[in-house]
Amino acid sequence: MSAFAYRYVGREELPARLTEFDLQQFFQLTSADIAAIRERFRADRFAAVGLQLVCLRAFGRPLDRFAVVPRNLLQYVCEAFSAPLLSIASLKSLYQRRPTLYEHQQWVKEYLGIKPFDVTSQTALQEMLRVQAAAAPDVDELVTTAQRWLYDRCRLIPGQRQITNLARHAFSSYEAQMLAAVNRAVSAATLQQCMESVRSPRADSSATHLEWIKAPSRRNGPKNLAETLDKIRYLKSLAVHEWNLDDIALPKLRAYAQKVQARRPAKTKTLKESTQALELVCFLRMSLLELTDIAMHQTSRRSQDLFRRAASTAQLTHTRSAVEDRQQALKAKAVLQDKSKSTEQRVDEALEHLAVVTDAAHSSFASHVRAALTGDHQRIHALLSGLEGLEFGGREDDPGFANLKTWRDLQTRKLNALPEDFSETGVGTAWHDLVHDPDPKRGYQAFSACTMSSATLTR
Repeated sequence: MSAFAYRYVGREELPARLTEFDLQQFFQLTSADIAAIRERFRADRFAAVGLQLVCLRAFGRPLDRFAVVPRNLLQYVCEAFSAPLLSIASLKSLYQRRPTLYEHQQWVKEYLGIKPFDVTSQTALQEMLRVQAAAAPDVDELVTTAQRWLYDRCRLIPGQRQITNLARHAFSSYEAQMLAAVNRAVSAATLQQCMESVRSPRADSSATHLEWIKAPSRRNGPKNLAETLDKIRYLKSLAVHEWNLDDIALPKLRAYAQKVQARRPAKTKTLKESTQALELVCFLRMSLLELTDIAMHQTSRRSQDLFRRAASTAQLTHTRSAVEDRQQALKAKAVLQDKSKSTEQRVDEALEHLAVVTDAAHSSFASHVRAALTGDHQRIHALLSGLEGLEFGGREDDPGFANLKTWRDLQTRKLNALPEDFSETGVGTAWHDLVHDPDPKRGYQAFSACTMSSATLTR
């Protein structure tokens, strides 16, 4: 059922105003409802019982408060029974006698088939809350989940305090499990080191490391990508990537991380040490996950920019080459049409003009792009080397993953040219000639471009 259908579930009183749409959707009496009330109660009770019925059906709990009742709802209920308009004062006067209120509510419960909230229901609800606490960001979310769970099972929703206490107990129990998982994954010394580090100011700024990490990533660009990668390296220097937090559900990690994100650092210091530790660990772990995703997105955007630049360069080169080739062809044609020269002379001169015609017309536009990428080695090398320190995984038979491993191996050996023992693994036929250039440095540049284009991180 959609969240809209639960709009009034769990409420204890009516709103001051009720739209006609809500009146039609949530507070309607059927002909069977009207007939049942007419059969059971006398005429001066019709409207009051009808109001109790529509409210219990919408709220999942009986209506006990009558300080505010929308006028259009009272008017609708009275018109349904062809009764005079009932005022709020008359309604309060009627229900001053509690047995009358309880009698009406009990009849409505039985008529709608709503069962009481007994021990069995409470046990089942507690088990459900125990499971849902693993994903709920706060107690209010658990309260809402509990109310909807009871409503769907035609169980009477208890008072707000009782259901809140049940939700708070389930939430606290899971929070204790989270804290135990954090204590297992992060030693006290490591945790203390992390707290001191994130609160310390950065060398190049007055802001602390925590404020720096909390700052959102800006637009795509080489500098912003470098800053994102610096944040990842900083978090990895704290060994955040080594923490085993598999026992904590991802929604919980995100919820506790958002608390740190939304709170001023000074406020965090006022919390209990255990709460600070739990929230900080969740924040650092979630920040590492999110920054890694952002880095991959920014890397992909950067590689796309390099491809567009190469395509633009290739287009200019291709166009210029085509114009030059056409000029040479026209010169050869003019020579062949010159009757003042012998056939042998005309053929020799025409061949001289055609000798400078390039083979570009016989190559594809994609090949020109690959050549342009090879020439843009400085930017491509900066992009790939900037990812140093990030660990990538993949299948051994994946060309992109194989190329990235080989390229990093060349970087480890501090080579700027392909060695004699270089063996290609993920280089396809399209890049073969460029990579196997007679010039090893040129081949290395082509292999770098091939790595960027074939690696899974750019797809």
